[in-house]
Amino acid sequence: MKKIAFVVVGVLALLLFSNVIVLTAGASDDDEKVVIPNEWHGKNKVVIPQGDLVQVVYIKRTDDSAVVTNDPTLVYDGPWTGTEPFPNQHYYNGYDVADWHWVLSKSQNPRGVKYVINPSTAIIKYRLTPPAVVNAIQNGFQAWNGVGPKPTRSSVLYTYDGVSFTARHSDRIDNKNVVSWASIRDSNGNPDPNVVAVSYMWYRTSDHGLLDCDTVFNTFVTWGINSGGSTFDIQDIGTHEFGHWTGLNDIYDSQYTPMTMYGYASHGEVYKRTLEQGDIHGVEVAYGMPLT
Repeated sequence: MKKIAFVVVGVLALLLFSNVIVLTAGASDDDEKVVIPNEWHGKNKVVIPQGDLVQVVYIKRTDDSAVVTNDPTLVYDGPWTGTEPFPNQHYYNGYDVADWHWVLSKSQNPRGVKYVINPSTAIIKYRLTPPAVVNAIQNGFQAWNGVGPKPTRSSVLYTYDGVSFTARHSDRIDNKNVVSWASIRDSNGNPDPNVVAVSYMWYRTSDHGLLDCDTVFNTFVTWGINSGGSTFDIQDIGTHEFGHWTGLNDIYDSQYTPMTMYGYASHGEVYKRTLEQGDIHGVEVAYGMPLT
């Protein structure tokens, strides 16, 4: 029996190191559960001061009345001040800068902001391949890489730090930035299919520097990659959520619907994969570039 056990362990190790995943019959896709407290019902953002730290939670909800299928043709005449009328329907330059940001010094973040991906549920439940899931999430981060003030280049750099099949969202700071899947429920244990994703972040009150970010995709909705229909696109929603990591709040005015940081999500959308001018300017402001 020991020989058989050693052989099984050896084969599994070889498969994992070869980036091949064996799915066992009856494997649970519900190992992780995330609870949205009932008092958060209807809220899209929750701020929780905790001494020298602050926790912020973004809750991404559905709104299929706001479907946009293509990126707009961008007409940019300079930053919108919030007072003059929009010259046409393709002028999307709004943003809402959050109260935190990454500390970008080379001494503190020589490799940039590292993140890990736990794709296990997406592989098991949605029959997606590991490379496809990882690539979609990496593309979501890549949209924000290099965005920032110029010529100083105080821009965010997200660095992929591998796959971890044990990485989970944490309610405490664990100094590990994780993207994963979980069943999102209310305090009574009921599923909440109107929530698409939740992002959790912690920052210091002293310098408003981010310390820890996690994003959880809800298993009560269907996920895919560029599949349309009733499926949510991993890269699309991921790009939006990583905008929160980068230092931007949601915006909800309907005129900003085609922007990456528009606060609601709709089935089949892919337009949030690419940034609009307002998304870019928001990051520039967050990291120290005054707009004139």
